[in-house]
Order: sequence, then C-alpha cells, then structure tokens
Amino acid sequence: MNPKNILLVEDNPADLKMTLYALSCVEIANHIQIARDGVEALEYLKTSSTQSRIWDCIGCCRT
Repeated sequence: MNPKNILLVEDNPADLKMTLYALSCVEIANHIQIARDGVEALEYLKTSSTQSRIWDCIGCCRT
C-alpha cells in the first residue's frame, strides 16, 4: 500500500512544530507537505494529488 500525501496547513510556527512532533510520535510513513497559509495551500492543491489535509485544527481546541 502506498502512503498517502498529507497537506498540513498551519501559519503559526509553534503549532506547526507541535503538529509535526505529534505526527512523528505515531511514526507515520506519509510525506507531509507544509503550506503556511490558505493561498499557498490552494496553489499546492492545484497541482498535486494529495488525499489528506490537516487544516488549522489545533487553534480550535484551545481554551
């Protein structure tokens, strides 16, 4: 089975670091493409076959 590409969209450097750390802890074999904002993400999506996306999901979990 081929690993799926993951597009990680995050504009906050601390959240990006935390997300990459969390993904490394579960030892995923997927390639992670990073976009720093929505424009960069949409440009990437126009030319890619990325099947999975992680949008700014950490910020919504903060209290």
